[in-house]
Amino acid sequence: MLSFAFKNNAVELILNYLDTFKTKDSRLTFEALKYLSSLLCHKKFALEFIRKGGLLKMLKIPRPSISATGVSLCLYYIAYAEDAMEKVCLMSKSVLATLVT
Repeated sequence: MLSFAFKNNAVELILNYLDTFKTKDSRLTFEALKYLSSLLCHKKFALEFIRKGGLLKMLKIPRPSISATGVSLCLYYIAYAEDAMEKVCLMSKSVLATLVT
């Protein structure tokens, strides 16, 4: 599944679906987040997602919403990967403040 995701550029596809202002469909965003959470179990994918600014896009999802539930699931899997959390901790203070509030 992971090689298929990288080969077909799943990161970019997911990043497009995470923009709720563009898609105007919170259910689609939620489904993309569920798919994302299954991929974030893999350290390589988690690092690529963070490198491409995925965490910042996730933090822009409006709260409360059904999509925000998917964000919490994804954050759980990002926290599971030590290398990914190291990259998160190196982000700016404003991003970290948004993450914990």
